[in-house]
Amino acid sequence: MAHVGAINALVILLMVWGYDAGGYFVGKFLGRHKAFPTVSPNKTWEGVIGGFVLTILGAMVGASMSPVWRELVFWDGFFHVLVASFLVGWAAQLGDLFASKLKRAADVKDSGTFLPGHGGTIDRIDGLLFALPVFYFYFHYIVRFF
Repeated sequence: MAHVGAINALVILLMVWGYDAGGYFVGKFLGRHKAFPTVSPNKTWEGVIGGFVLTILGAMVGASMSPVWRELVFWDGFFHVLVASFLVGWAAQLGDLFASKLKRAADVKDSGTFLPGHGGTIDRIDGLLFALPVFYFYFHYIVRFF
């Protein structure tokens, strides 16, 4: 049943990318209150909220591509989608803060030059590294979805 695995991979990617995009754009245009100034001075609480909103949206978009996910999202399991979005959002944020902390400890701005302007390769996957296990364990052990 590779199809379910591919859809699950797409859903987690959309959730993490949603968190990153929401955090960046909402924080950039509406951000006023610094969230983590010593670790990541450009992060704002408004960006964190925007990230969570787009995480939920990413889960909903991903769900529209799978009959199993559609049933979970649009019927009695929407609560689990909200909880999973909250957990994935926090995990993505922790991954990003962890990478920022590592870069500060190493006294570098970017983690590499492979992706210029994106902070390096680690910045593209830092949230995903933390969010993947959270996503898997929540749906495997709590929802028993897989």
